[in-house]
Parts: sequence; structure tokens; C-alpha cells
Amino acid sequence: MKMTKKISISGLAVDEAYLKENNINLKDFLWKQDHGSKGFIFGYGSAKACIETNYYGAKYTTQALLPLVRHSDQGARIINVGSVMGLLTNLRNAKLQQELTRLECLSEAVIEGMLDKYLNDVKQHTWEDKSWPLKFSCYKMSKIALHTYTRLLATQLENEFPDKKFFVNCVDPGPVRTDITLGMGNLSPSEGAENIVWVALLPREECRSGQFFSLKKLAKY
Repeated sequence: MKMTKKISISGLAVDEAYLKENNINLKDFLWKQDHGSKGFIFGYGSAKACIETNYYGAKYTTQALLPLVRHSDQGARIINVGSVMGLLTNLRNAKLQQELTRLECLSEAVIEGMLDKYLNDVKQHTWEDKSWPLKFSCYKMSKIALHTYTRLLATQLENEFPDKKFFVNCVDPGPVRTDITLGMGNLSPSEGAENIVWVALLPREECRSGQFFSLKKLAKY
């Protein structure tokens, strides 16, 4: 029987039989080694659930709460929990990377069209032959979409409410010891939360919108 270890909302499961057969340490497999898509088990259903949770869940929650956001002298804050796994360099297609950096061409339809293509490729079992990430594939795609939506929303709110200040940013909390890392992260949950709260509480004069922060530092998407 094939043994698997589930990784929460990553949409993936680790094939423990593969690790055992190849004498691979789980921690090294997750964080140090790159076996491409080998050693992971996921299908259309789990990939769809991952994207619905990490991208659509964040988007719909934001849209529902926007009318309730109170403006202040410090600016309203919207923080999405991102990840270094959402970096555009995780896409194996330079043209697609460039397309997602061009804010003037971005829209929710563009982001979700990309996700639809990805999920269709997963459904057809052709995703490995395309430009999608191999390792942590569906989790990376969900975070790439969330990062891109964060940049888009920051621009939309700036244009729609020029007299009001919104700070919309994405934050990587770091490698936190949770179910999604199988308890192997270097940071405690409280330390990860601190990295998010730090961005939320930045003084207005130090805060920018549409940015990505990792471990309390400004980083590239």
C-alpha cells in the first residue's frame, strides 16, 4: 500500500514509499533537495481545493470586508499571507513571468485564466510538460496568483479612491512550524504572526502599497 503524508492546504501529499525506496530524508526532501514533481501526490481535486482556499478564499474575503474597512490617518491596511513559494521565478516560463509583472495588462480575468489553464492541465495530466512549477506545484500556483492579485488590488484601490489611503501588501511569515510544514519550520507560530503584524503596523511614512515583505524585509515578487 502506498503511504502518504498530507500537507494541509498545500493540496499535496508526500509519497512516503518513494522516500523510503530512495532513502530520502523527509526534511531534506521538503526543504533542501529538488526532485521536481517526484515524491508528491496530488490530483485535480486537491489542486482545485488548494487554489480555492489560498487564492479565491483570500480574494472573496477581501471583497466582502472592503466596505467595512475604516480609513485612518495611518491608512487602511490589507495584508495577504504570501510565501516565497509565490515568487514569479517559480514559473518555468519567462514570458509568463513578464506578463504578470505588467500591471497595466493585469486583471482578475488574466489571473484566473492562468489558474484555469493550470487546473485543466492538471486534469489532463499534462501539467508537467507545461511552464508550471514542479515542486509544491499547486501551492506555488495559488500563492503566485495571490501575490499578483495583491499588486492588482493595490493599484485598483489607489485609482478608485485617490483621496483615501490603502496599504495593500503581501507578507511571507517565514518557515513556521505548522501542519503545512509538517512541524519542520524554523519559526514558532507566534514568530510567524509577528512578521505579519509588523507589516500591518508599519508607520504610514514607512509603508508602501503593493509590496511583498519577507521576514520583515522588502522583497521582490
